Amino acid sequence: MLTVRLVSIHYAAPDVNVYMFRAPDGTALPPAPGGSHIDLHVDATTTRQYSLVNEGEAPDTYQIAVRRMPDGRGGSDRWHRESIVGETYTISAPRCIFPVSPPPGMREILLAGGIGITPMLSIWRARRRAGLKPHLYYWGPERGRMAFYDELAGQDDVTLIETAHGMDQPRVSDIIRAHPGSHLFYACGPERMIHEAEQALGNSQQLLIERFAPLGAVPSVQDNGYTVRLARSGHDLHVLPGETILAACLRNNLDVAYSCEQGVCGACEIRVLKGRVNHRDALHQPGTDRDVMMICCSEPADASILELDL
Repeated sequence: MLTVRLVSIHYAAPDVNVYMFRAPDGTALPPAPGGSHIDLHVDATTTRQYSLVNEGEAPDTYQIAVRRMPDGRGGSDRWHRESIVGETYTISAPRCIFPVSPPPGMREILLAGGIGITPMLSIWRARRRAGLKPHLYYWGPERGRMAFYDELAGQDDVTLIETAHGMDQPRVSDIIRAHPGSHLFYACGPERMIHEAEQALGNSQQLLIERFAPLGAVPSVQDNGYTVRLARSGHDLHVLPGETILAACLRNNLDVAYSCEQGVCGACEIRVLKGRVNHRDALHQPGTDRDVMMICCSEPADASILELDL
């Protein structure tokens, strides 16, 4: 974990502020690839995940844009009301679920809706700094309610779509259909937007997503508990009915990384060596083949032994 000082707060859009952090001694912070996010300890009992707006190999600041969600779980509202410039806070080192560079032969298309602009903006900035030009599509109600509008307006690799201007505005599915072939799509925004992208691409490796919240419940096939084999130690871990693999690890004093415990942040990702997984996380499309799982929420898909790189 890192201790940082909140050095400034500025307005970005209605209910959206940008918060800037520095190391208390002014030294460079750990690398933050485009698309990274951090865990922010809002208070002693509340931790939330926020995407970094900025990026860099040795950044002198971290910047997050936080939208106040009065009907949410309370973290963003409390942060808006109670954060204090000059105070120190605890955060995690940045984590990134997106590629740090474009895959060979693939052109990147960035799809952002509302506050979902935050990870897409840092990817866009990183790629431009590297001399690349992925195209960024950003949906929002209108100029005055879209954070970072002024920075993005007029850029030839950015399309700003103001949805309040009529129903004839292009949709996510329209953009995907307009870019057939070797394109990799990144998406972050409201669930209806993510769902539309998934429907347009099917179970495709061409779509990488970051959600605001975990997926709805997936029916469990493990009502009686199950056993997971831990390859590094050679031990078997017994997971109780209603318990997650993460909870079983913590119950057995195993040192594993975790944060949100909802399948949103990616901190507890573990490599799967053998077996099939019922994925419940919010980081990937359901049904895509993966050799990793989030142990805070996913489980074996059948009665066979699941073997993990633990």
